[in-house]
Amino acid sequence: MSEATIKAHVTAVLRKLGVNNRTQAVLMAGRLAVDPDGVVLPPEEID
Repeated sequence: MSEATIKAHVTAVLRKLGVNNRTQAVLMAGRLAVDPDGVVLPPEEID
């Protein structure tokens, strides 16, 4: 993955969350009670 790809994905996540930066995204995730163990990856991303 290139740096540009990562930036594009981060930007998309920030937009979906309705925040302006990564710090706000972390705070929003805390408010949403995001459980990293509950995240299910799409089949193409499972090693």
